[in-house]
Formats: sequence, C-alpha cells, structure tokens
Amino acid sequence: MIKGFISLLLALSMLLSPLTARKVARQPAEGGVRVSYGAEKSNVMDIYYPDDMGDAVDVVFLIHGGAWMFGDQTMFFDHAMEAAAKGYVGVTVDYSKFSDGATALDMNEELFQACKTLKTLLERNGKRPHKMVVVGHSSGAHLALLYSYTHYQDSPIPIAFVTACSSPSDFLTPDQGKTVMERSRYLLCTALTGTEISRVTEKIGGKYADAMAAVTPYDRVTAQVPPTLLAHGTADSWVPYNNSPRLYEKLQSVGVPTELLIFEGANHFLGHEPGTVERIEETMLAWAERYL
Repeated sequence: MIKGFISLLLALSMLLSPLTARKVARQPAEGGVRVSYGAEKSNVMDIYYPDDMGDAVDVVFLIHGGAWMFGDQTMFFDHAMEAAAKGYVGVTVDYSKFSDGATALDMNEELFQACKTLKTLLERNGKRPHKMVVVGHSSGAHLALLYSYTHYQDSPIPIAFVTACSSPSDFLTPDQGKTVMERSRYLLCTALTGTEISRVTEKIGGKYADAMAAVTPYDRVTAQVPPTLLAHGTADSWVPYNNSPRLYEKLQSVGVPTELLIFEGANHFLGHEPGTVERIEETMLAWAERYL
C-alpha cells in the first residue's frame, strides 16, 4: 500500500512538473500575521487586517492551488493585502498535501479548523466575524467549492459566496484526454479519496462512487449551497474547461445564484492573461455589495 502510494505521488509529480515545486514558506509580507491552526506543519494561515476595522468584520478567505501537492499560503499574499486595503480581513491559508498523506476530505476539515481558529482569534480581539468570501484557484478552487458545499450550514464564519477560478469540479467527466487532469484522472481520484479508483471501479460504482461523490463539488450541489462565481479559460490545458459550464448549469437548475466568467483563449493561469484579474475582481466587488 505504501509503495503504491509513493508510486502514485511520483507519477503525479512527473505529470505536474511544470508547476513550481513546494518550498519552505516565506515569512508573511509586511503587515501580515502568521497563525497556526493545527498540529501539522502546513496548518498555518497569514492574516492581513485593514487599517480601520469596525466591530463587525467581513473576511476574504483565500485558498492557494498547486495540484494538492505544491505551494503554500504566501502564493496569495498580494490578494490578501488587497482585500485588507479594501476594508476586509484578508486571510490566505495553507493545508496538508498528498505528500503528507492527506485526502481532499482531510484538507477540507483542515480548512474548517482554520476558519474556526480565525473566528476565535477575531472574537478575542473584540471583533465580530460577519460573513466571508471563499476564494480559490485550480486545486484551491476545488477546495473552496468543497468547503462551501459541505460546510454551508456549519461554517464557523458564514459563507457569503464562493469564487472558483479554473476549478476542477467533476473529475470523471467524459475523457477526451486533452488536459492534465483527464490524463491523470484515476491517479488523481485515488489520491483525492484515499480509495483506489480505476476504470474498472468507476464502472462498478458502490463504495467507489460514494468516495468520488464525497470529494466532487458537482455531486455536492444542492439548492442550499452558497452563491457561486466561476471563472475559466476556454484553452485550459490543465483542467477541462467544460467543468465550469457544467457546474454553472447544475447550480442554475436548482436555483443557486451563479455567474460564469468565460475567458476566450485563456489558459489555466488566468493571471497571465491581460484584463482577467481585473474583471474577476470587479465582479467579486459587485457580488460583495450584493451578498455581504
């Protein structure tokens, strides 16, 4: 079992080698406060406070990507600082990875603990957490959706809406083999669930189907999940673009407020495309006016 899991990680590492390798996290940028929220080394978050805070505060909760294997919370420090400059508490959070033996559900519960710790910290400082916006890119967007769709009723800080950019939302969509996610689908699903998923077990269903449904945002949609803002490039070579339109349609079908920002010809890393970040931020600010 252990050898098999190591082989899995090595295979995924080869597939995902263009990504930046995980490094020791830098110290938080000026003004950031690093807080541990759990026992694992990666259970840390960097918090950026606005200069002028009232008694009630809203939070922008940022979850970095990196194929569930790489990166740390400092990848999103600039967005957290910008959130603080706009009057929000900006939080960028790290979590355990595949290399730590974590599944997607483990990561999800760590995010819950991070939110719980944040709420306690704010209250100790005399602040009342009002609502939060959950934001992620790539694997971080998957975790943002998973957290929002599983903890919409019991999140320590209520979720106003979730923003998911270039997000995997359905890992077993029809396989055309055009993206990294499709080519590594069964390796990835096995790591996400901690259960061996293969072409055979996919057809068998049963406990294998249940394991996949537990970590698949598309399957967690109900009429009660938070409003969802999606953004995706049509030329994404990592995550199939069809993941976002399919999720958008399902959300619409059950009456969940949703919007899909489509970036024609844009690849997975939307920040590399002119105007994409600005459009996403403008839309998020409009949503904040509506839902916070």
